[in-house]
Amino acid sequence: MGPQRVHDAGTSCFLELAEASPGMIWMSDTEGRCTYVNPAWLEFRGTTLAQELGYGWADGIHPEDRARCERAVAMAIRSRSTIRLTYRVRSCRGTYHVIDDVGRPWYDPDGLFRGYLGAATMIYDDAITPDAAQRLSMLSVRERQVLELVAHGWATKQIADHLGISYKTADSHRTHILRKLNLHKAPSLVRFAFRAGLIAG
Repeated sequence: MGPQRVHDAGTSCFLELAEASPGMIWMSDTEGRCTYVNPAWLEFRGTTLAQELGYGWADGIHPEDRARCERAVAMAIRSRSTIRLTYRVRSCRGTYHVIDDVGRPWYDPDGLFRGYLGAATMIYDDAITPDAAQRLSMLSVRERQVLELVAHGWATKQIADHLGISYKTADSHRTHILRKLNLHKAPSLVRFAFRAGLIAG
């Protein structure tokens, strides 16, 4: 299915580039339903376009990551903010690979929100930071517990309730973890958790 048949002329240039791109590129509507993935994505997944459209793309996400990803997408859509995800997805060989996925809201010439344009990048083994274990050792036992829960998509209040600590204490742990690991935002914590082996690939 060519790009001109998938979307209107306003996005045809983007889609023509996407069709030829070696990177994995996608589009969604305003509800987060997939409306397009390029050939590179289909080749990696070993699926057809029809299988990936709508919410079909999420069927390839690792079961342990899917709920976290769905929550993040829903929150981004509500605020019209950028989607940033790190998760495991099943390849055509049946094995799971970790990818970074970023989607940005796009608007038509009249300023109407039309959905998201996104691209996914695979995290290869050589992207694993060699000092991950050393950096992890800087965390206290409690901080490591918090990191693992954050990496699995738990909100600060959920972490506080689960560990029997106050919200303020849980939030403080998150701040300390970011500082000790020299990271800046929660998505970076998820990527670090993958690379440190806290979440199996």
